[in-house]
Amino acid sequence: MKKINFDNIRFLFSICIIAIHTYPFASINPFIDYALTRVLFRICVPIFLMITGYYVLSLGLDKKECLINYTKKISILYAFSIGIYLPITIINGHFIKLTLLERIKEIVFTGTM
Repeated sequence: MKKINFDNIRFLFSICIIAIHTYPFASINPFIDYALTRVLFRICVPIFLMITGYYVLSLGLDKKECLINYTKKISILYAFSIGIYLPITIINGHFIKLTLLERIKEIVFTGTM
């Protein structure tokens, strides 16, 4: 029962995280959109990460192989998403004034979008 509740909360928070990036209430009322997406929904990101960490860490402490596999899977997903958005970032001219080291830092730590 505990896992089902965590999964339900995580699903709800993932919708809130999507809302942070899409501004769903901006056309209705800018203040409501700001209050929800920039203030209230911001708490969803750390809680989502904590719940995910609960699942991963509980398996990872017992089986190191599970933690290594999870890290590989997430790394591949992150690299794939960077690869999708990298051409758009280059076309938009984001990297024009950056040095090579700054470009690498932007891609790895900040992301491409």
